[in-house]
Amino acid sequence: MVAGIGCAAAPTSGAPPPETAPPPPAATPPAAPGTARFIVSFISPGDGTDHEAEDKLRDLIADRTELGTQRIDWGKEGETDYCFSLAGLSAGGQRAFIAEVDSLIGGRPKVRLMENEPCRQGR
Repeated sequence: MVAGIGCAAAPTSGAPPPETAPPPPAATPPAAPGTARFIVSFISPGDGTDHEAEDKLRDLIADRTELGTQRIDWGKEGETDYCFSLAGLSAGGQRAFIAEVDSLIGGRPKVRLMENEPCRQGR
């Protein structure tokens, strides 16, 4: 006579096993040396920059040292970049700040928003 060996199913907790669990949300990687985490660039196609948008950005960032702001004037018509290290913010705080700027002045024809790019050299 051969005795059968059986396996009992392990109780489940409802959570997927560790090897199939989704990875934790990705943290925003730090900007590479020589780059800024976020850049707002005010450009001019020959008729000046968007002063209203720049004023809105200045009001938003006033007295916020955690943003690590560097202003770079680079053009003859007032072209300016605001480079932000965002080192004083968590990854979620960085995403929230970028989203706030985008909702405030993004989509304007004379405003460019860039992430993890080198800061331009001033004149």
